Amino acid sequence: LIVIEGDFRWEGKTLGPGTYMYLPKGHKHGPFVPGPQGCLFLTSVNGPLFDDEFEQEILALGKASRRQI
Repeated sequence: LIVIEGDFRWEGKTLGPGTYMYLPKGHKHGPFVPGPQGCLFLTSVNGPLFDDEFEQEILALGKASRRQI
């Protein structure tokens, strides 16, 4: 994960632009709490990032979009 804009909190740390984070498979991913201005980050995953129910919820709310390259 690379933070592009804004920041978010994760496990008591604030991660801002330019921050790189690697979480191995099986490691707890989240929760990520966006800062007051929101956060834009780029991530690459091997497998699902969220379970289907959560993904459908955030897509329905318009809080995220799905882009696959």
